[in-house]
Amino acid sequence: MQHDSSVTPDALSSQAGFSRVTTLPSVRAWPAFWLGLMALVALAAVPRLLTYDYGLPYIEYIDEVQLYWYAQAARGLSDAKLSNLSGYPPAYIQLHVLTQQLLESLGYTGPAVVIQTLRLAAVVANLVGVVLVALAARMLAGPAAGLVAAAVWALSPLVIEWSVLAIGESLVYPLVALSIYFAAGAWLHPDRWRWAVASVLVAGLIILFEYRLVVMLLPGLAILVWRLGQRRGFDRRAWAVTALAAGAGLVVAVLAVYLLPPRYGRWMTRILTNDLWDFPLLLNHFRVTLEALFLPGVIVMGVLGSIGWWRLRRSGQPATDIRLIALLVALAVLINWLAAAVRWPADEGVRIQNVLPASLVVCVLAGTGVGLFVRAFRPGWLSAAVLVAVPLLVLIAQFPTLAGLVNDRRIPNWQVVIREWADINLNAGTVIVYGGHQRTFNPFWGGIQGRQWFDWWPTSDILEYPLDEWVEQRGMSYALIPVPQQRQLEQTEAGQALLNRMLRLRDFVHPPARREPEGIFYRLWRMQHETNIRFGDHIILTGYDQSVENVHPGESVDFTFYWNAPTTPDNNYSLFIHLVPADEYTVLAQVDGAPAVPERLTLTWDDPGETLISPTFTLNIPADVPPGDYRVMIGLYQFESGVRLPVTDGDGGSPGDAYMLARLRVVP
Repeated sequence: MQHDSSVTPDALSSQAGFSRVTTLPSVRAWPAFWLGLMALVALAAVPRLLTYDYGLPYIEYIDEVQLYWYAQAARGLSDAKLSNLSGYPPAYIQLHVLTQQLLESLGYTGPAVVIQTLRLAAVVANLVGVVLVALAARMLAGPAAGLVAAAVWALSPLVIEWSVLAIGESLVYPLVALSIYFAAGAWLHPDRWRWAVASVLVAGLIILFEYRLVVMLLPGLAILVWRLGQRRGFDRRAWAVTALAAGAGLVVAVLAVYLLPPRYGRWMTRILTNDLWDFPLLLNHFRVTLEALFLPGVIVMGVLGSIGWWRLRRSGQPATDIRLIALLVALAVLINWLAAAVRWPADEGVRIQNVLPASLVVCVLAGTGVGLFVRAFRPGWLSAAVLVAVPLLVLIAQFPTLAGLVNDRRIPNWQVVIREWADINLNAGTVIVYGGHQRTFNPFWGGIQGRQWFDWWPTSDILEYPLDEWVEQRGMSYALIPVPQQRQLEQTEAGQALLNRMLRLRDFVHPPARREPEGIFYRLWRMQHETNIRFGDHIILTGYDQSVENVHPGESVDFTFYWNAPTTPDNNYSLFIHLVPADEYTVLAQVDGAPAVPERLTLTWDDPGETLISPTFTLNIPADVPPGDYRVMIGLYQFESGVRLPVTDGDGGSPGDAYMLARLRVVP
């Protein structure tokens, strides 16, 4: 029987009745391990870097922006009432504060840029976490264990989804891996008992990010006390270190309880009397914990580990101490138990971010299982096949989900599209919004700053007030109606009457594919004059507004035009407005310009359902024009060549290359 060359000659020694196992690889094994790990980190970086800035500048995950304003309140810059976050662990709030101050010193303000920076920091931290997962599993069962654990953790879609958010839990995951690494080192190596102190201190830091992970103190403290109990005689310095570590952990735990507001007393009572014993919910948490890593793969790795451990023990080869495995299993159970019990009263089901620390522990154990199997059957084709096949099968099984996540987060969401469109195409005004879009125009809680201010008015039913009251008494200008509410309005007489009185500007619906809620954007009043005048083959004038019909010499008249393009125009066209006498075409006054806003040249008119509103065109009446009746002629032309588009009126007539828009009377 060949023995594992990665185990040093002094791997076995008696320590209080059990075998100590060191699993450090030989120097020759290190390059392959580190090269493989570097490749995994590079691979893990790809989906994280492709998805971390999703949605921005709109902030989809409400907890991120809540933390931003909680940090603002901590700085005395906001009096936002965030009662649901009072008692939030302080570490991440302080990190938010430091990030805000740093970015403000560089000239960057607003929640979106802060959250983007913290998300990027979470990506970096979690790539370090992939390394720490590998080191923890390698500590237990060698290089193969480390690489498999790192691969499973690095490429889990749920892990990627939740580890790039600007929330405290994103930084907890690598810290949990570091704490486990220190605890395993202290268990497996008597001369590294101080590593247990490091595990406790890291656990204390974890608690400052997430109170419910107070159980992370237990492995380090238990191993520290156990190791010191094995030492002969009384070592004052060692026990002083132990007391210091235990005291630090206790202080953090007491602080966590102390910081919880008194109003949480009823909540804590409910936890102790009911939620801690909700075993169906606990089992559901276990299910999600395993599914985050691909449940069939975890089961296979557990079976392989059992076979490997049994074979190693039977052949007398060193194997990871079963009590350390049991300790980590107990840790995963306790993390899940507290995740199931210590939750907000309004929470239903499983909060993924709270069970992922347990998933990380399970991931280390799963990698350990493969490592034990490889050690037990190496060298040989079976161990090599398992080492390659297991992570590959897990990756193949989860690749569609991972690809879907990356694809989903690479496309913009409707909030950003709608907000940017309104900035470009509309005059500022107040928008009636439903629940799904309540933060679209809110730069404080949505994150999109915008270049002009749109106020917003939340509603659950636009029919709660008559349309005239919305406009004249409440000052509303627009409405963004979700598709389900749009369909409900279309099915009632009152709803149809409302829709017919409003001007439908654009449908923000699928396709194209976008994330977040769809909606139909309206202006609450229509144009003054509705028309159906076609210019060329692509452009229709659907209406216009005119400020006055009678004007004095030297005064002016304003026009606003409404356009539609059933098909995308083949060139960029300009608009002319001419003032001519009633009986001849002699231009007395004119104004030219882009028919819509400057950013929307006609080649960009690619939505057949969109109504484009022009800026105001002011036609100045010459002071020497005699009183009488005049015509206002309009047309579209190519700026470079001056060639005009032919005009077709609503009756199918063709009045040439200019259309008489209106008659204007100049009065004395």
